[in-house]
Amino acid sequence: MAHDDSAYKYTLNSEQNHRLHSILNPQLFYLNKIFTEHCFQLRLVGGVVRDICLNKCPGDVDLATNATPAQVSDLFKSENVRFYETGLQHGTITALVSKQTYEITSLRTDIACDGRHAVVEFTENWRLDAERRDLTINAMSLSFDGYLYDYFNGREHLKLGIIRFVGSPMRRICEDYLRILRYFRFHGRVSLTDDYDEDIINAIEHLKNGLRTISGERIWNELQKILTGPRNVNIMKCMFDCGVCECIQLVNRNRLTSLATVSIFSSNPVSLLVSLLETSEDFLCVHRRWNLSNNEKNLGLFILQHRDAFKDFLFEEKNKLSRRRFKYATDLLVDKVKLLFVHELLLYWGDPESAQVLIDFEIPDFPVSGNDVIACGIPRGKLVGATLQKLRTYWKESFYSFTKKELLKKIAAESNDNNINK
Repeated sequence: MAHDDSAYKYTLNSEQNHRLHSILNPQLFYLNKIFTEHCFQLRLVGGVVRDICLNKCPGDVDLATNATPAQVSDLFKSENVRFYETGLQHGTITALVSKQTYEITSLRTDIACDGRHAVVEFTENWRLDAERRDLTINAMSLSFDGYLYDYFNGREHLKLGIIRFVGSPMRRICEDYLRILRYFRFHGRVSLTDDYDEDIINAIEHLKNGLRTISGERIWNELQKILTGPRNVNIMKCMFDCGVCECIQLVNRNRLTSLATVSIFSSNPVSLLVSLLETSEDFLCVHRRWNLSNNEKNLGLFILQHRDAFKDFLFEEKNKLSRRRFKYATDLLVDKVKLLFVHELLLYWGDPESAQVLIDFEIPDFPVSGNDVIACGIPRGKLVGATLQKLRTYWKESFYSFTKKELLKKIAAESNDNNINK
């Protein structure tokens, strides 16, 4: 049954059309052609539509169709298109065209949900599908010929920097409690002010405990985008104010200033998360709840272990402090993984110049051997190792610039000093 969408149909402007055509490759035109020939529609949905409306470079392409999964499967078989039933319970099939993959999801409505998962049934009605989405700015769809279908005024909300749920905030959040975090994420990215809709905040305060039922992986995925997004400090402050942070394992609101400082220099979500935490145990509690990767866990613990190394030198002259930090940083180097950790530590300290030097810098081979030390008159044995270690320290303090000749002069000078003292 056809549905008349003409009342919700709008034409893109020239710049938006240019953005659209920048992503419409031959593979997408081919998919659209075969759906059209079989009397089905194929549209762009989600973030790519939002980006085009904002005149931004479009991101990942998501596609929707008014064909059911069974019809999509039959269509691809008849056209010899390779496909995978990657998310069939949710109506998603992945097509492989000229080595490019495209996820295509059938229109659907929710018939039951528990705040985490939904039972869906498929529909031909684009508006019903849009109705189940979270925010108005995410509920638009876009045809390949440049027509925008906007059922809930999303394009106007984008233009004004307004974030609204589709319909009732209470109902939308009850369908999936993660939408609380998605609201804050998009508020940071789209809103033009630090003001929040009172009805939405009231709904969030009422339903925030539902976040305790959401998997840690999903929470961390959203929070990374909040921490690395625009206006992150204001967003986190509001999340603390309305009790959301406590429900996701963040209990200390006293380090928002640290988040603001670290955000100037680093866009690493682990560094930004650590800036909000007091201790390694706080971080491990978050890790156990959110199930961070091993690399994320190790980076967080590394920064926490070393971040206060220079708290007693805060009023030291900037260049001198930077040299101290660089030497400290290079002392921590073990391998390429540690190089990335140390680089991030320097950014956390607010020293991007040293961080860049570290990435560009290749530590040369230590120029002095045990035989060189012995040739200078140091007797064989433990004293050779101790002398080499002392020379390594001089070498590091010189930013690895001392030559063999200069280092060996140190041995001679110290030997003369010892003779004088005798």
